[in-house]
Amino acid sequence: MEVKSNINKKEKESLELFLRLMRSTDIISDKAAKIVREYGLSYAQFGVLETLFHVGPLCQKDLANKHLTTNGNITQIIDKMEYKKWVKRVKSKEDRRKFNIELTKTGSRLIESSFPDFAGHISKILNPLSATDKKSLGKLLEKFSETVENQ
Repeated sequence: MEVKSNINKKEKESLELFLRLMRSTDIISDKAAKIVREYGLSYAQFGVLETLFHVGPLCQKDLANKHLTTNGNITQIIDKMEYKKWVKRVKSKEDRRKFNIELTKTGSRLIESSFPDFAGHISKILNPLSATDKKSLGKLLEKFSETVENQ
């Protein structure tokens, strides 16, 4: 997509790259969300289950930070997941003012069954890239993310 505006070459290149990044992110996110919906999950709920499955119990604040969302939003997500008995709040042993979010047996079974399917679909989505391309893109995105975060 070409930007048709009275801007300099560097700005034009940056905007065109930004649009490509956003378009790619939207396409991949839409496909990933479709996969998890087949399991009755929202993308955010799947992310919480996956994090708790691979990292272990976390407080809501840490979950919010990992998922780049607000404490209020993560509270709503956890409330819905707790209602469905996928997670439970457990008082922290280190700080009685905090609650850790833990997977229930139902939540564990759900993520154990959905994660391999999700991983397989993501692999297919990214299959057009060679292993070298994936590694290079990963390094570029990591460098880019670190630079942007430090601005």
